[in-house]
Amino acid sequence: AELAAALDKAGLRSLIDAMVTSRDFGSAKPDPAIYVEGARRLGVPLETTCMVGDRLDTDIAGALNAGIPAVWLKHPGAVLTGGPAPTHIITRLGELPAWLETVNVPPVSSS
Repeated sequence: AELAAALDKAGLRSLIDAMVTSRDFGSAKPDPAIYVEGARRLGVPLETTCMVGDRLDTDIAGALNAGIPAVWLKHPGAVLTGGPAPTHIITRLGELPAWLETVNVPPVSSS
């Protein structure tokens, strides 16, 4: 519910076709299975997805372990530690659409 509200506030909810949370899937990040499930729910290959999260140890590490781009939503005062390096860093969800337009992802076949 909190995630949906944040996406609504940022004007991004309409851009998201499926969401998977640890609560509804029963597996927690950084387990790559949750990212595979997200792609399955979307009906797209995993490599055409990305993860946006605010935790380096779970969100970013899990996405990178699954082999997909990891966008870190960096909160004020947060510090990039020596752990996994995110693919991209944003400070507000509203920055995401502009970055997504610059990313070259493989097209999804309509066959």
